[in-house]
Amino acid sequence: MNEDEFSFQNLKWTVQALAASAEDQVHLYPSFTCPACELLSDFDNWYRATVWRESIEITIEQLKALDAIQAHIESMDETPCFSTAALRNREDWLHLRNTASKCLSAFDWDLALPPEGRSQYIKGG
Repeated sequence: MNEDEFSFQNLKWTVQALAASAEDQVHLYPSFTCPACELLSDFDNWYRATVWRESIEITIEQLKALDAIQAHIESMDETPCFSTAALRNREDWLHLRNTASKCLSAFDWDLALPPEGRSQYIKGG
């Protein structure tokens, strides 16, 4: 897999993670992490690492779907949204899941959980 394919695959997995249920989202990450922070950070990273690549042919509709996720994330209040409780209970997280689901449809990607072990986490001491 080349670098462009790797970025595109990780973008898919992050959109799938954002579209997952709150309970599934919590269990995608180790207990010592903040799942909400990881979800937002992962999307931001792979969105920025992928959309500029010319070899990945992203349609205007697909780009608009990705941009809608990014715009929603940027509109969220950071203080309370970066928590597991917010992930489970806040309306903006529900809206984000719905926006991510629409993005999955734009790419014709399945609503599935990303594979386990796709990232490594090291607990600080």
